Amino acid sequence: MSVKLKNKIKIIYIAGAGRSGSTLLEKLLNQVNEIISIGEINCLWYKTIKENLLCACSKKINQCPFWNDVFYEAFGGFKNIELDKIIKLQLSVSRMRFLPFLILPSIRTTEYSINLKEYLQLLEKLYESIYKISKKSFIVDSSKVPPHAFVLCNSPNIELYVIHLIRDLRAVVFSRLRKKLHQKVDNKKVYMIRKSVPSSILEWYSYNLTFFAFRNKFKKYKIVLYEELIKNPKRVLKSILNWLGINKYSLDFFKSENIVFFDKYHSVYGNPIRFKNGEVEIKLDDEWRKALPFYYKSFLKLISFPMDVLIKLDRTWRKF
Repeated sequence: MSVKLKNKIKIIYIAGAGRSGSTLLEKLLNQVNEIISIGEINCLWYKTIKENLLCACSKKINQCPFWNDVFYEAFGGFKNIELDKIIKLQLSVSRMRFLPFLILPSIRTTEYSINLKEYLQLLEKLYESIYKISKKSFIVDSSKVPPHAFVLCNSPNIELYVIHLIRDLRAVVFSRLRKKLHQKVDNKKVYMIRKSVPSSILEWYSYNLTFFAFRNKFKKYKIVLYEELIKNPKRVLKSILNWLGINKYSLDFFKSENIVFFDKYHSVYGNPIRFKNGEVEIKLDDEWRKALPFYYKSFLKLISFPMDVLIKLDRTWRKF
């Protein structure tokens, strides 16, 4: 499908539903010397570049030195990309409705195969450029959505290490209901996408169940619970690094068990926590416990029960 690269690009893909804590996890991983976090590449074209949104360094994407270097290396600069064509190409291959095509190559149409090949070549150029510019061993893509992950699975040049980050459904639903500022660009406020309760439930289940059901498609797969990450970030981070095969690392950026010193980095899209640098306290956001009515919490817990059982069974099985 693509021209084979000398060395495979190692991508750590943070998977799961929106509002599951992926930005916090990518920030933690970015502090490790061998890793660079770049944010949600799935939203790079049709959101960040099209609307000229901010990089985590607080500069607009087209003014950020890092992304300028990346795009110059990959495409000869921002001026050479045909943005509308790329967005159209992305929408023709990387959507939930196309998951059967991504998972089962034998049922693909000729047109879909051609578009997928073209889009993959574009992504490979981008990731290879990030790899060259950063000189890091691993690239963290926190796109979360299943289609983007399964697009990457079709590349012979990419090794995909999937961290399946799962947060309590009740917390996700509540977070999706809140109006939250995403970023401020040219005095214009951009808010995070809000969703209704049914839409949040559907996304949480469809995303999490898809990743769980097809986990064998990935190079490596690991479930991480958001609540455990918040409770003991250092221990969870150590387990991830060992899982990745990174044996030599420093966690000096932990000033205490739950206080971390974050360096400025270059991430696109994601939670506004990506703009926070210096010492940051990691604490559980459990406002939903008081804000949601009892019957709502009970209903959501009942709905999530089957998925909760699958997660516990999988984690128990992997211990043996």
